[in-house]
Amino acid sequence: MKGFFLLVEFALPILTIYLIVKKQSLIIIYVPFILFSYHIIETRLPGFFHFLIVAGILFYVVIYNLPFVKQNPFSILIFLYFLFLLKNIEVDFKTIRPYFINVTWLFLGVALIPYIFKRYSREKVFYELSTAAFLVMLIFSINTGLSTIFKYNPRAIYGITSGILFGNVSNDYYNIFPLALFLILRRGIRDKNVLYLGVYFVSVFLVLLTLRRTVMVLSLIGTILVMVELLDFQKIKQFLLYSFITLIITVVVISNTSFLPQLLERYESRDLDNRELEGEGRLMELDIIYKDLFVYYDYDPWFGYRLDDSKGNYGKRIFGERSLHTDFANLIHASGILGLFLYLMMILIAFYSVWRRILTKDEFFQFWFIVLCFGLYFFTGRYTTANAMLMMFAILFLPFAKSDSNSPIIKNNHQ
Repeated sequence: MKGFFLLVEFALPILTIYLIVKKQSLIIIYVPFILFSYHIIETRLPGFFHFLIVAGILFYVVIYNLPFVKQNPFSILIFLYFLFLLKNIEVDFKTIRPYFINVTWLFLGVALIPYIFKRYSREKVFYELSTAAFLVMLIFSINTGLSTIFKYNPRAIYGITSGILFGNVSNDYYNIFPLALFLILRRGIRDKNVLYLGVYFVSVFLVLLTLRRTVMVLSLIGTILVMVELLDFQKIKQFLLYSFITLIITVVVISNTSFLPQLLERYESRDLDNRELEGEGRLMELDIIYKDLFVYYDYDPWFGYRLDDSKGNYGKRIFGERSLHTDFANLIHASGILGLFLYLMMILIAFYSVWRRILTKDEFFQFWFIVLCFGLYFFTGRYTTANAMLMMFAILFLPFAKSDSNSPIIKNNHQ
């Protein structure tokens, strides 16, 4: 694993320079891949070096696209507000540096992405975005293969210690997979690209073995939506062909690998059948935060407690050192009602601006898929996982690119 980690760590700065030279501002599309890659490896260089690269990319795209500040006013306001809240932190900035760079990328990215996309064709943006998604799932698959071979399993998530292992990938970083799979399958079918389809099928079976319920469900929904896009007279042959291929591959995998036994074993180990929704900590957080703010007055309801400091600092430690999970609870705890308001307004403007630009059937399905992803991730958390959030908004903002699609036009009465 060390050799793989070293290769990735030293390749990423070179890749970053290449992308800046060749792609210029479109490097923003590849940031999710860069963030994901840095996450899965054990770095040898100091963490500050990684921070400089990620912050440097942000500085580059901001400086060369300064008019982006007009794109979404709440994007800038919430960034400035979080800068203001830094005065309240009680730890060394280095401790919350990863958190702050992630939320900064999200807040500014919501305004940067559509502004940058306006200069390029939709085909060009989709091509680059699907390439970035392909790289994410490719490195995930390689990392999974090597982790399984070398028994590298530092996190042992859900007590998984045998079979397919996922190495150093944490739960939050799984959220990018449904988005990446959605793009890869679209590209594979559109271009009849065997390599993309191959990576899709390998990756989707690996994702199912993660036993992350939201990620599994969204991956399957994304797959269904891509297939539904083929349901018209001109593409019915493609629909039948890819449905048949999917069925054959599924039968072969189930019949000739240990996929099904591992899936059932992991399902039973998580005891999902006995988990009642009412008992989920995420639902309890809503009541806990309400009592913190308006019953016990533990912290300011307008400005919150402190950025990235929820562990053991809410609900009279009812969950011990467990951090808050939902975006709703996290945002209020970190930044108060004011922060939650700015965030929701930023999101509302983003989605409404895209809704007014939808031209095709594919974009219609794509929009509602992202609405579903955002809604579920808002509940399950977390907005601080910038790699997934940036890819989500990059997909959402595809209609901002110049239209050159031959897909069927649909009537949008909200334009």
